Amino acid sequence: LICFRTAVPALRRAGDHLWLQRVLSNRAIAHGYRHEFTAAEADLHEAESLCRELDLDLSLAIVQQNLGWVYAVKGDVPGALHYFDLAERYFRALNTHQLGWLLNDRSELLLSVHLVAEAREAAEEAVAEHERMNRRIAVPEVRLLVAQTAALDGEPGRAVDQANRAMREFNRQQRPRWATLARFVVLRARLAGDPRSGVAVAQMERA
Repeated sequence: LICFRTAVPALRRAGDHLWLQRVLSNRAIAHGYRHEFTAAEADLHEAESLCRELDLDLSLAIVQQNLGWVYAVKGDVPGALHYFDLAERYFRALNTHQLGWLLNDRSELLLSVHLVAEAREAAEEAVAEHERMNRRIAVPEVRLLVAQTAALDGEPGRAVDQANRAMREFNRQQRPRWATLARFVVLRARLAGDPRSGVAVAQMERA
């Protein structure tokens, strides 16, 4: 934030609106993580205006996705869905890899308010989209979300399958912490499907 505070006035003085909107977008995310929502929204709305002024459709869609994320973090679900919908139209028209991450964000938001079936639909579409765009690094994270939604949606078998696949993918990517999380989801889904599945308390504790 200190660096951003230095950069923004310099970019304004130089009239460099392209880089100004980029810095404002990034600063807004930092504000969002600090739950400084008014500041985050102000930066993003200014970035949004600059994107329109410069005809930057992809950057505009990313700004709208980030606005959706800020609204989601502060608990405004209708506001978040509104901005996710705006961003989605651009991402689909531009055929960009960003669509997969947007669908992931939407799934997490829907899951947070227990709209499980809709969350699962978004997560499954996100996996398909990442695979279509060959974004393999992103697939297991979203696959794990599919597993979590499937378990809550009453399909523990699919949850176990997807979490196991995610675990193998994380291991191939040498991401042991994520693989551990996937293993925990496997155990929890097995237990949800059948309390006599042989999952021991000690296994859960270790995971």
